Amino acid sequence: MHTFLSDLMKWNVYIILCSDDSLYTGITTNMERRLRQHGDGSGAKYFRGRQPLRVVYLEQGHSRSSAAGREATIKAMSRYDKINLLSATITTEEEQSMTKADIIARVSETMDCTRNEAYDLVEEVFAVMKDTLVSGENLKISGFGNFEVNQKHDRKGRNPQTGETMTITARRVLTFKPSQILKQGINKDGLGV
Repeated sequence: MHTFLSDLMKWNVYIILCSDDSLYTGITTNMERRLRQHGDGSGAKYFRGRQPLRVVYLEQGHSRSSAAGREATIKAMSRYDKINLLSATITTEEEQSMTKADIIARVSETMDCTRNEAYDLVEEVFAVMKDTLVSGENLKISGFGNFEVNQKHDRKGRNPQTGETMTITARRVLTFKPSQILKQGINKDGLGV
């Protein structure tokens, strides 16, 4: 009886982050095998135009029926709600960072708008910031700080494994310099170093 029940409850519901930043939801009894199938093209048709990057959510201990029901529930969620679901499962002690989902929730509350409207607004702001920086322009946000794109030229260096001289190719580097207002805000409680 115990073996029968454990066999019955071996289904998993999962979400995979894809190469196009989409989230794919599915069910399986063997996550490792299913991820491999999606990657080699023998899995879901969804992966014909994109690649699976990693499993970002996993619920274990379902029956086939409950897994299919949960899959349908998650697939019906908006992207925003899926991101909230993912955020709620991250409970490591080291991680005390505000996530994009947290920012969206805060904007929704502050601006008295729907979460979908807040999601669109936050996504647009980040898209403008990203496009600006990718184009090589600096980004200055008054009271917050400056994002600067600096050009590093070719330079000589050493391969740390072999010790041989090599050329380190030119690249652009992004730096952030906080404003004085932000620095003061961070240190206003006297805990600054």
